[in-house]
Amino acid sequence: MSNDAHGSSNRKMPTALKQQRRHQPRPQEGARTDWIGQELRKVYDEAVREPIPDRLKALLDRLQTGKESES
Repeated sequence: MSNDAHGSSNRKMPTALKQQRRHQPRPQEGARTDWIGQELRKVYDEAVREPIPDRLKALLDRLQTGKESES
């Protein structure tokens, strides 16, 4: 019988995400769509706040001006 790093066999440690979800109340059936929409908005808002990388800005500038390559 082999034990894993946590000293138990065949038992998995819960991930941080699973632990976080365990403490969040589950939405009722009628509110599930609203809850999903709110969570998606949170993810979208975080992504929108991230800065655009300089390489992507340079590429967009080159495409707008019609230059083929600047290597």
